[in-house]
Amino acid sequence: MRKFILGSLGTITLLSCIFFVMTGASNRPHLIMEDRPSIYGIVKDEATGDPLLGIPVYAVNDKDQRWDLYTNEETGDYRLPDNIPEGIYTVVAKIVPPPDPQQGNWYGAIATVNYSCGELPCAIRQDLHCTYYENSPE
Repeated sequence: MRKFILGSLGTITLLSCIFFVMTGASNRPHLIMEDRPSIYGIVKDEATGDPLLGIPVYAVNDKDQRWDLYTNEETGDYRLPDNIPEGIYTVVAKIVPPPDPQQGNWYGAIATVNYSCGELPCAIRQDLHCTYYENSPE
């Protein structure tokens, strides 16, 4: 578990999931003060670093609210709707069937984000790096 202390802005915690271990500076969540509070990022292929275009992404919060969306067809970006409620979000990029079924039974990434900004509007960037996994997150 990584914890980022932001002074008077509060604390943001990134919980590494069973299948997705955060490594390197580019995988850390970034807090940005802005008028469009949300969780957003880029979905990339772990092996090549290339953005994955038009793939499904979904997020579920601790109140069982779910958002389904797709990455941008040109950049691989995703963004949850503005003004989402605070809470713990599981964000999943999942491609089924995987590009190479011999390597695993699903291809994607999963991360948990504690979305809490206090009184100020903010957005948290959480990039997802897709790879092959043996067990499905669902």
